[in-house]
Amino acid sequence: MYHRRMDKAIFELLAARLRSQEPVRTAAKLVLIHGLTASEACKIAGVKPPSLSRSLKGFRELDAEIRKAYKIPTAKLDD
Repeated sequence: MYHRRMDKAIFELLAARLRSQEPVRTAAKLVLIHGLTASEACKIAGVKPPSLSRSLKGFRELDAEIRKAYKIPTAKLDD
C-alpha cells in the first residue's frame, strides 16, 4: 500500500485548525512529516500513546475532509 508523508505547510495549517498543543503537536509532526512510528514519536516527545493516537486521528480526519471537499486524491497517511 502506498503511504505518503504530509507536507509541512499542510501540517501547520491543520495543527492550527485543530489547536494542537505541545508536546503532542511535535509527536504528530514526527509521525506525519518525518515518518517515525507512533512509538518512536511518543518516546522522543514524551507523550502517552493514547494522546498521540487521538491527535493523529484528528489530523487524518481533517485532512481527509478537506481533500474530499476539494476533490484532492487521497492516500493513506503513515502511522
